[in-house]
Amino acid sequence: MARLRGLRKTGFAPKVKFETEVGSYRIKTVASAEELDRVLKLRYQIFHREYRGAWLPRGLDVDRFDFECDHLIIQDLSDKERLVGTYRLLCSRYTDRFYSSEEFDLSEFLALPGTKLELGRACVDKHYRGGVVMAL
Repeated sequence: MARLRGLRKTGFAPKVKFETEVGSYRIKTVASAEELDRVLKLRYQIFHREYRGAWLPRGLDVDRFDFECDHLIIQDLSDKERLVGTYRLLCSRYTDRFYSSEEFDLSEFLALPGTKLELGRACVDKHYRGGVVMAL
């Protein structure tokens, strides 16, 4: 949590609380700044260290959208609740800003009635990419 203090002005809280267990895995939304810190570290390890071979000073993969959304996580209960996967969920019920809007004109789509959900920043620990976690 200490790593996040300099990155945001308000505390993190989930918009939607969800939790279930499937076999030896727990699927849930992040419920605290500490869990969010773990998500940002996992994304850093995968997106920056594994794929790019790059180092960032804070060791976190974070942007301004991370504090406006929910983060779905998968934990391995057989390995001390190890965080093995994550997915970022931006919902139009809680924000009118979407990451994709920075790259595409979504104005017509966003003007349509109904709730919109942007899924992004998905990643899975390399030791868990064999199927079960991907399916979850």
